[in-house]
Formats: sequence, structure tokens, C-alpha cells
Amino acid sequence: LVPSFDKMAYISVNQQDRVLYACSCFLLSPLGELYFCRRCKVPRCQECVASAVDNLSCPNCVDNGPVIEARKKNRCGRCFKCPQCSNTLSLRTSILSNEGANDQTKLQSGETTSSPDVSKSTIGSRSPGGTKLYHLACSYCRWSTREVNIKDKRSPLDFKDRTSSHQKQIDDLISFYKEFANKDWMEREQVKKPLRRVKSFTTSLESTKYNALKLPDSELLANIKHAGSISTGSSLSETVAAIPTIPDPLPDDIYKTAINLGNITTLEQRLLDPTYQPTFCYELWPRSVHLIGKKLHRCKGCEHILIKAEISPTSIRFKMQQIAWHSIPQVRITQLPKGDAPCEIIISVSNPSNYAMDISFSECSSDLLSHLKEKPVKVILPVGTFVLTPSDDVGDALESTDDADVKTVSSFIHSRTAGKLFLKFKIADEESNDRVNIACMLKFPYKSSVEPFEMCYIEVPVVIRTDKLG
Repeated sequence: LVPSFDKMAYISVNQQDRVLYACSCFLLSPLGELYFCRRCKVPRCQECVASAVDNLSCPNCVDNGPVIEARKKNRCGRCFKCPQCSNTLSLRTSILSNEGANDQTKLQSGETTSSPDVSKSTIGSRSPGGTKLYHLACSYCRWSTREVNIKDKRSPLDFKDRTSSHQKQIDDLISFYKEFANKDWMEREQVKKPLRRVKSFTTSLESTKYNALKLPDSELLANIKHAGSISTGSSLSETVAAIPTIPDPLPDDIYKTAINLGNITTLEQRLLDPTYQPTFCYELWPRSVHLIGKKLHRCKGCEHILIKAEISPTSIRFKMQQIAWHSIPQVRITQLPKGDAPCEIIISVSNPSNYAMDISFSECSSDLLSHLKEKPVKVILPVGTFVLTPSDDVGDALESTDDADVKTVSSFIHSRTAGKLFLKFKIADEESNDRVNIACMLKFPYKSSVEPFEMCYIEVPVVIRTDKLG
């Protein structure tokens, strides 16, 4: 049965800052923030994994394949946000009569472009009463594109972001640094792979004439020659020199004209559009919705995938999910001494797997002690091997502890439940009333789920932090 904690301090469920596990790099982290590599058979922290963006999607239209133009700026090309309240703008439809359709077409000539992805019934569709036109409106603050003199479009995809006057300078800087990084990478590759020595002049001609495409060095040399032609000073200096350094002067009537705060944008509205930073409300423009992405985590040791989510933006499932919570036993502080009670701490160890585990505790290595900021106290660790029964949800619900295979009797065992064991840790230094740290090594078996399917034992450093005792 679950032990009763009468007249003792009961520790809350959230113990992320109390029980920490050490990674291979000796960085302490809670169990919920660790990964477990099945190939290396070691826990991995946030610093020991490589993260990358797996796929991008729009949170509004749930589009998993944005167009290339939107992917460059990490924005969706179909959804927009209100520049006043940052809510999503909705598409409104208005019908133009057939008599005024020709006049409207003349006004919009050269301003609207039809998208090839939209069907003909959507673009400039003509109903019996007239032609459909679209505009964007906010259902919260009632802002619409008509307030800033943005004309109605014949297609929902005709709404575009306004182009900046500095966009060409930004593109030149980006292309320059891309070529500069490519040149630096190719120079490093040339140092790693030196040129092969050719025995004779004939073999060199044959290799150049017939096998130039097969040799990796030939392509590398061609790329290096192309990268060497990059002028590292001229293009960058011309781009930087074109950027104005003196701001525009203030208007002459700024101190004479009365200010209407209702027509002036707030600081938040200006920072949401850093390219233009509109001053007046009639200069606001709808902003494209930012794309969100799902990350892919890889182990830096073996470069195998640890975390990979499903491609669907609406799914919260994972194709691969190798976290430490599913492989390493969970250690928790269950009971602390109170008052004049002896310095004895009860620790619970939970089995995360569906097979029995033989666990044991030992003193931690000197390498871990050198990385700890606070020196751990002397503690009497449980001696021997203890059996953890498999985790059983039904057994936990019924609070059943009957197990014929478990016959371990020890003075260190406080109690036992299905898939959980309560052990006693005795502190040898009873005079210490400060914050107590317990450092030990937890040894447990791990059944590999990849080839070769074998059982091995793994040791993980565990640091238990408690409050002041007594």
C-alpha cells in the first residue's frame, strides 16, 4: 500500500529543481528535459542534440506547403494580420455591378495579378448581378483595407506585402555573405582534402578528359576559382555606402500644427512593421502571418534522429520520440524528516518500462563531483540490488502489491507498490542543517529496441536536492 505521511513534510509533485540527472557532458537537467539515444545508450541534454527545422506551416490556414516566395521571408502568402490589433483578417466579398465592372477594370489595370493556383471561378468571377471583389477586414477592431485606400481585388491571392525601397540593398548583402561563406567553406574543404598526386602526364590528361566529373577535387577546384573571383571589398563597400546615414528632416509646421493622437500610431504598431515604421494610421498595411515550424532533434554523437514529429500541422503525434522519461527510472523525493526525527529521506523509484528492473545505487565518480557547485553530503546509500516490478496502470489504479517474484527483504526498503519502490537514504552528517545535496549513481538494465536486441546495464548520475533539514 502507499505509505502514509502523517506528521511529515510531503513534497509536491513538481520536483524539476529537486531531482536532476547528469548528462554525458555533466550538465544537470530534470528528467523531463532529457533525451535518450538508443544507439549510444546515454542520456542527452539540450546541449548534446542538434536541432533543425523539419517543416513549416501556417497557423491560420494550416497550409503545410507554402510557396517559395513566402518561405523566403518565413511568412504565409494567403493570411494577413490586422496592423492595429494583430488579429487575423477575414476575407470579405462585395459584388460590383456589370455597368461599373469595366470602369473598375480600368482602375485596377496593372495593379492586380491573377494567381495560376486559383480556379477561374474564384478569380474575377461574374455573378448574374455583377463581379465579385474581395477586401480584408478585422472582425475585432473593424479595420479594413478600404481605410488605407487599398483597392478591392478580384482574387484573394492578389493581396501582397508592399515592397521596401531598401530591399535591393538587403538582397545584395545577403547574397554577398552567402558567397563569402561558400568561399570560406570551400577553402576549409581544400585543406581537409589535398590534391592527389598524378604519376604521369598521360594519366592526368586521361583523368581530365574522361573522368573529370567523377573526381571530387576537379569540381572543388572549379568552385574555388569561381569563389576567388568574389570582390570582398568593392561590392560590400558600394552597398554600405548606398545606405543613408542622415535621417530625414522634420517638417516646418511640426510645432504649429495641432496633434491628433487618434491618427498617430502607437509604438507597438510601429515596431510590428520595422521596415516602414508608419507614423500615421492611414499608412498602416496588413501584415502577413508568420509561419511556424516543427523541429527535428538529432544526437550529436551518432547523428540519429531522437525527436521527429508528423508532417501534418494539425497532428500532435510523433513519428520518433526517444525521451529519457520512457527509459530511465524516475527518482522522486517522497518524504523528508521533520522536527527531531532522524535524518532519513525516503526516495521513490518508478519503473518506466514493461519489464522488471534490477536497480542498485553506488557512489558517484570524481568527475561529477568536480562539476558540482555545491558539495554533496555524506549519505548511507541502499546496499544491494532491488527489483522494480513492471509498470502496470491497472495495478496502480487498484493499488495491488501482490507479486510472487518479488522476495527482496532489506532494511532500506520502506514500502512497495506496482512499478514503484520506496527506499531509505540515511544522512551520515546529522549536524548539517543547510541545503542538502545527495549525489549517487543509479544502475539499471536497458533492453535495446534496435539491433542487436540485447540487455545491457547503464549507470546514470543522479543529484537530489532538498531544503533545510530540521
